[in-house]
Amino acid sequence: LFLYYLLEADLGNGSSPMLDLVKELLADTSDEVTAATLPLLEGSEDLPFDNDGERPESLRIRKGGGEFTCSVVNGLRRGFDQLALHEKERGSKLYSLRRIATFACFSVYTHLINRSFDYETSKAGRISRTPMLLDFSVRDGGPVGIASHATYNLGKNSIERLLVHGIGKAIESELGTRWTEAKVLEFIQNEAIFKRDEKKKRKLYANFFKSYYSDRGKVFEAFVLATVDAIQEDLTARPREFARSIGIRMGYLAPRANRAEKKRYAPSPDLLEVLASSVLAADEVVTIEELSRRWWKEYGIVTGALPEDITTLNAWEVHQASKADLVQNVESLCGALCQIGYARRYADGIAKVRLPSRK
Repeated sequence: LFLYYLLEADLGNGSSPMLDLVKELLADTSDEVTAATLPLLEGSEDLPFDNDGERPESLRIRKGGGEFTCSVVNGLRRGFDQLALHEKERGSKLYSLRRIATFACFSVYTHLINRSFDYETSKAGRISRTPMLLDFSVRDGGPVGIASHATYNLGKNSIERLLVHGIGKAIESELGTRWTEAKVLEFIQNEAIFKRDEKKKRKLYANFFKSYYSDRGKVFEAFVLATVDAIQEDLTARPREFARSIGIRMGYLAPRANRAEKKRYAPSPDLLEVLASSVLAADEVVTIEELSRRWWKEYGIVTGALPEDITTLNAWEVHQASKADLVQNVESLCGALCQIGYARRYADGIAKVRLPSRK
């Protein structure tokens, strides 16, 4: 639903061209995968797409139109629109669908780790986005890799704040904010919110509340925090685990092994290609610095190429990488782009980025 409403919205020139492109690609039955699987669908019924007709709060359009209220969402929509223009020229259904799905995963992940700012109304909250430091170092455990892991943790923390904000708002709108300790414990004892092990989960829920109330002294705040913990205890997979899984599957997080906890942002060549294509126009030639500036503006990606990157990381208390470390990281980024044909080094040491010719 998030992706649908992101692409369906009319921001002045109709819906995203990506919608029509996906329909066009899926209607093409000439590829080998469709040829092999189409007989399996013989006699099956079409599955209708059901939406409630209500645009998600995070995808509201500003009064007067033209853009969404969230700057991160605007960047993702521009990325989809730009990627659609490139994919129309590539002429490869399966590879195009793969790249589109990859960027869709990236969009869901990026939105998830930035959604908390929609609830945080301070000036800093309105203009902030969670930084994602890309690590292109050749060895694990280097300063940039450690700093990248720190920014990954910022994303996990943002998801936790999102749950607190969202569940708190839901409780406030449905049940109000006037609670006493006795009323909260009565609610915990009587309301059915668990799917399994109900008696055990209610006891844990009550213990969560008592601990938070003892520590913070505010009934409603303790109620919200305890509810977040109790709900997550009842889930088969927590939201931050979903984010980690989708990050691994799209080739964004490393190590790729799902059980490894210490993740860092190390995009695969396929994802790097998609990210570049989403911010560059055809035949456009830019510097690494300009590419990095667009990535930061649209998605919150940090590479080390911008003079202010070290300040940005320090503002988020990410101090593990020095300026020299970031300079080396940019050199490695340049090498990665050259390897996939998206950059070229010149004799003066300057590297230029452009999309490979599709002719």
